[in-house]
Amino acid sequence: GLSASIKNISVVESDLTASIVSTTITASVVPNPVFGNARLLLKTSSDLPFKIIIVDVLGKVHKNLFFKNRRDSYLDFSVNELPSGPYFIIVKQGSERTTARFVVEK
Repeated sequence: GLSASIKNISVVESDLTASIVSTTITASVVPNPVFGNARLLLKTSSDLPFKIIIVDVLGKVHKNLFFKNRRDSYLDFSVNELPSGPYFIIVKQGSERTTARFVVEK
């Protein structure tokens, strides 16, 4: 058989505290449907910046926006260059992500 000898072991106890902050993002677009200019309403518990992507129903990216967060914030944007139809606005913040649907009407 195998035998092992262990000498001079010391165990140091330390108090480690880890905190996990759960961030939840909420996003909505007003007015909906949008005729020219829209406002993205954002709520989050994190201070990280937002990455905002506007895509159509086929997944084609139409806009990439970056936004420095102020926790409860809004971002005004124009849809004048977007054709009429449904779109999704994807909001990413750190590892969190949410999606809001809106419609452009001309």
